[in-house]
Amino acid sequence: ENLDIFVNSLKETIAEFFKEKPAIKRNLRLSSIGKPARQLWYDKNSDKKILPLEPSTRIKFLYGHILEELLILFARVAGHKVSDQQKQVDVGGIKGHQDCMIDGVLVDCKSASAKSFEKFSKGTLYSDDPFGYIAQISAYAEGNNVDEAAFLAINKQNGEICLTRVHSMEMIDAKKRIEYLK
Repeated sequence: ENLDIFVNSLKETIAEFFKEKPAIKRNLRLSSIGKPARQLWYDKNSDKKILPLEPSTRIKFLYGHILEELLILFARVAGHKVSDQQKQVDVGGIKGHQDCMIDGVLVDCKSASAKSFEKFSKGTLYSDDPFGYIAQISAYAEGNNVDEAAFLAINKQNGEICLTRVHSMEMIDAKKRIEYLK
């Protein structure tokens, strides 16, 4: 049963990969609120033509999605209850999709290079977060009205896995951040 869920999800992920998507200026999403405000403004308002992603970059993202689906499969096979997968969350009118809840805990799955994985495994993500992951998970937590969450990360190079808990004390005020960005 768990394998069937994984295969169906994987099928959807790969089907999306093969769809040609025009490069468009995206609206603000919960996954991007941790980026610098200036970068978000220019992403939205620049007159520069948006170039499509290189095929190698698209494959890299596909590989990451596959690994993240694998993490969820591992959680299920290990006997954990996985729910609310890809549930839409709304904070201040901005939408996003959380990865899942595992045993009632909000979990965001991440695939990472060896260097980035260390930020999860050594707990340094709070002080060195170039991708804005803390802001992202803070927004998902706000949307679920929970004060704890976790990152389930996998090292793309060697398969090492770690769980990094995030408490409300380490989260940002997502509503305030969204108001500022708007």
